[in-house]
Amino acid sequence: MAGRLRRQLAIPVIGIGAGDDCDGQVRVTADLLGLGSRQPPFSPALIDGRGLAIEALQRWVRAQNAHPTSPATPAAPHC
Repeated sequence: MAGRLRRQLAIPVIGIGAGDDCDGQVRVTADLLGLGSRQPPFSPALIDGRGLAIEALQRWVRAQNAHPTSPATPAAPHC
């Protein structure tokens, strides 16, 4: 399909998971950052964003458990 479009149009043809017949490819931010549980084979992640987010959340939870009255803990009226 992309090849037929490209031959008929005078503008670039952009696709998702683009093949050789496309002039460019749309990359989804979540895929670029590796945030999903399954990575599309045509869109390799630039970083392990999911792993980094999980590690950051685990560190935050540990810190909250170690210091339950830290300034990051909302006061009762805000809960």
